[in-house]
Amino acid sequence: MTENESTQDPLQSDSVRGIARLKLIVVYLGLFMVSQLSHILASLYLIFCLIIGRNTPRLFRLL
Repeated sequence: MTENESTQDPLQSDSVRGIARLKLIVVYLGLFMVSQLSHILASLYLIFCLIIGRNTPRLFRLL
């Protein structure tokens, strides 16, 4: 074991950084999927309200 390896912080190893990066990717993908789902639900709500003729201020804000 060299001196450089013995003084290196074990929490900054490549595998720990890789796991932390993977966790961030999973969180960001989860947030992305939630945002996409909310857009789909808002669009379905908008179409439903237009079909049944329910004209509300909220509907026009969505438009």
